Amino acid sequence: WNRIAGPGRGRLDPNYLVKKQYEASPWHRALHRWALSFGHDGPASGERSMPLLHVDLHGKVSEKLHLDLGAAPLEEEWPAEDQHFVRTLKMSFCQKLDKAMADCGVLSSKGRQIAVDLDPVLHGFWGENTVTTISHQSVLLGIPAVQFEMPPRLREQLVKDPRLGKYFASAIKDVYNEVVVPWWMSRCTSRTPWPRCLSLESRLAEQVEPIETAADVDHWTEQLLNELLEIERSSLEKQICTPRLPCR
Repeated sequence: WNRIAGPGRGRLDPNYLVKKQYEASPWHRALHRWALSFGHDGPASGERSMPLLHVDLHGKVSEKLHLDLGAAPLEEEWPAEDQHFVRTLKMSFCQKLDKAMADCGVLSSKGRQIAVDLDPVLHGFWGENTVTTISHQSVLLGIPAVQFEMPPRLREQLVKDPRLGKYFASAIKDVYNEVVVPWWMSRCTSRTPWPRCLSLESRLAEQVEPIETAADVDHWTEQLLNELLEIERSSLEKQICTPRLPCR
């Protein structure tokens, strides 16, 4: 999906779906395929189950001093028993990403240090009984998910500075190993129901057409890059804001 492709049943915005549109969205179907292929049915699957973490990367054009760490779907949808995990997940991401950006000197256009905002306006949760972001959809499927809303200077430096990209990847890897994996494994012996509001469906997973060859990947990435460059020139993305506060 992207704005340049225009409307169509197969090109629904994956970050703006109501539940009745899930089956028509290839992005949502891919979540089912990914979760069933690796996470199976959560910790109840035993050794077959791989702990999952969904990190959704976004760019923002409004507030420019922070990386917005959006975890509101976890806070709104998951039970009280899992909120300690959610807080730990947020704090761990904050500490590691702040250090990565400080070590690499990620600064705003006015020379101020860019840092993580743990309670941002752009938090990935549109509200109850309305459209859902793709990270929200993962949360409904029982998968821990967060959304990174990144300002232009951070995105630019991620492209230009391999060290920053390596630090970001290491931060995600360390949060996965230090926070997600222990929590997931502890659920193997927990009596608390798995925090899942939507069932994983094999019929949706089976409708996903995987990319088979390197040539397919090259074609797809070239098309994606060209379309993203066109978007950059011609439009501003609508951003996800809390219902209580205006967009900045």
